[in-house]
Amino acid sequence: MKLTLSLMLALTACAASETVLAREPPAGQMRSGQVLLVDDGRCPSGQISRVVGGSNRLGFTGSERLRTCIPSSLSDLTRSLDER
Repeated sequence: MKLTLSLMLALTACAASETVLAREPPAGQMRSGQVLLVDDGRCPSGQISRVVGGSNRLGFTGSERLRTCIPSSLSDLTRSLDER
């Protein structure tokens, strides 16, 4: 129980310090594995995009950015963690 509570508090603190962008950076402007929060209207109401930078090294096929919709408010984030 203590571990779950500690993990939840750590994730909440990280989410609180994260800046939410209005749009994704152009291609080539994110590092591979970099995580950004973007509120550009792609996700349903009350959610924002979590974007993870892909690999775009020259000479390789690379990987695309990974986009996932997550709750936009800390209370929604805490609630979704409790449901897991």
